[in-house]
Amino acid sequence: MKRRKLLCMLVAAVMLLSLAACGKGEDETKDPNLLKVGDYELLYKGASIMKDREGNDALGLV
Repeated sequence: MKRRKLLCMLVAAVMLLSLAACGKGEDETKDPNLLKVGDYELLYKGASIMKDREGNDALGLV
């Protein structure tokens, strides 16, 4: 029983350390509303649902 608890604690510690290793890199922007797509940047201020050319619903970013 003690071995099982020790094993569970060890597995939990390994999982915690693996999550801690997933830090932010230097490439990420500081503003969460600034989206980068290829060579373009978009500053997200809001969104609305509108119709596209074919009359289907589309999400428009403002």
